[in-house]
Amino acid sequence: MTTTLQSSLQTSAQPEPYRPRKDYRKTHPFLTPLLLKTIRITTRDNRIFVGSFKCTDRDCNIILGPTHEYRVEGGQSATGKKVDLSSLGRSRFLGLVCVPGGEVVKIELEEEGEHTE
Repeated sequence: MTTTLQSSLQTSAQPEPYRPRKDYRKTHPFLTPLLLKTIRITTRDNRIFVGSFKCTDRDCNIILGPTHEYRVEGGQSATGKKVDLSSLGRSRFLGLVCVPGGEVVKIELEEEGEHTE
């Protein structure tokens, strides 16, 4: 009895191998062209992150490469219009960033030459 209990405890402590969702193949063709492109992510707390799209996971967390953070005053980002980053003043360099999927309000693809530091 002790041996079976002990062996069952050992097997239950082992993490399950990662199994991707079945629908991941549907998003793959959409996300692949965005890899290494500069994207702009607006979060619930009125911050904008601008960086190179590196990857995402099954929980919709987004990893950005060299990233700059901008603070938006008031509800300026919630109006639906694209916020001019030069009007926001200084940015803060963050480096590699993980943006939680639950915090993301909007994702935009930056046009070439649009983001300047």
